[in-house]
Amino acid sequence: MTNHVNLSMQNYAPFYFVYALLRGPWKARVFHGRRVLAVHGATGEKRTRILAGLEREGVSEVHWLAISAERSLFDQIDCLPWRGRIDLCVVGAGIGKPNILLQLRELQVPCIDAGYVFEVWANPVTALSRAYMTPDADPASARLDFLNRTERKLLRKND
Repeated sequence: MTNHVNLSMQNYAPFYFVYALLRGPWKARVFHGRRVLAVHGATGEKRTRILAGLEREGVSEVHWLAISAERSLFDQIDCLPWRGRIDLCVVGAGIGKPNILLQLRELQVPCIDAGYVFEVWANPVTALSRAYMTPDADPASARLDFLNRTERKLLRKND
């Protein structure tokens, strides 16, 4: 309101739809057979687990573009090696995402701020701590950590 921005369906979308898109029942439509570029600051074992998580999603190829883990707002990246070689880009850049996403425009493919989804690819158990990260049909949804006991019972009752 301070900046006189009137939110509407034309200029705003709740961010949870990304979790549902990338983790829900239609995720195969997003990932299966696609050549994916992951843009993230993870290194070592965590990077390896994220790449394995993307492979479990059914991508045909997965590539990695490293950014800094704590200073992505200031990173300058080189997109040229992936131009024409990828179908989709998923980004986990924290507060630096505007800087990174602007630079990724030259790839001319959809670029999705996947944020917390990277944490789930690295460690699937973390899906239980956020809404929309575990499909209701998944047996693990009975162990959701972000709902209290009463809310979990209600969720199960409505299945």
